[in-house]
Amino acid sequence: LVPQSVMLERVNDIKAWALTLLGVALAAGAVACYWMAYRSYSPIRDMMMAVMNGKQPGQPVLVNEYEFIKTSIAETLAEGKEMKEKLEGHIPVVRAYFLTRLLKGQADAAALEERSLQLVGVRFPHGCVCVALIEVDESSEFLIDRSERDWALLRFVLYNLSSELLGDRGYVMETDRNRLALLLNLPDASDDSRSERDALIEELKQMSEGRFRTKIAVGVSSIRRGLPETGRCYEEALNALDYRIIHGASSLVHYEAIQDKGGTFYHYPMETEAQLMNYM
Repeated sequence: LVPQSVMLERVNDIKAWALTLLGVALAAGAVACYWMAYRSYSPIRDMMMAVMNGKQPGQPVLVNEYEFIKTSIAETLAEGKEMKEKLEGHIPVVRAYFLTRLLKGQADAAALEERSLQLVGVRFPHGCVCVALIEVDESSEFLIDRSERDWALLRFVLYNLSSELLGDRGYVMETDRNRLALLLNLPDASDDSRSERDALIEELKQMSEGRFRTKIAVGVSSIRRGLPETGRCYEEALNALDYRIIHGASSLVHYEAIQDKGGTFYHYPMETEAQLMNYM
């Protein structure tokens, strides 16, 4: 009796409006989703481009950005760890070079700052220094055929023994084929510090001569304040070690005991010198 178009006219209008609103909502949602996704993806894309610029040519690039960034971070951490291990492997060489220059008084003032010392792995908690030079007698029973291998083995043994006895109170350096230097860091120049220094050196002499059958002569400098005085201490230890010719191959000479004899010298006329040379 009533046509369907007339009967459902209002329903059809509501249905058309609903579909129109749904289409508008879908279009607006798609635009909003695209804009939000683009805004979120832009930092990732920039990060990926930055990482790609740092990669070497020819390396494979993953399509998944997150996987690519994850792989790149893992590779960077691995390279950083490897680089750190390489640097740590070079620190002993750099430290030995720095200590040798410090011992000979060639270290710059900037190199003696706390930050520079930490960079090479050196620490001096106290303000006073002292140098002890150890010279191995060539007639030691430890040396079998006196080859370079035996000397290297003997230096290695004495180095480890000295390092173990010193602990955190100083450092050990090789200065010559048969000579080592001990750089001691002491709190002050009091009698207690001298007793501690002498006890350490006596223990080192007893262990080297008793356990390894190696005679050593030791020249000990005075105790001075400040790292720049290390060169002076080294010269004093050298002067004290020269007196091993008088005191013997297994002697312990302190610079304090000979410093008053610095002005003594011997004068030989030409005739006496010629006679001595002929006798020799």
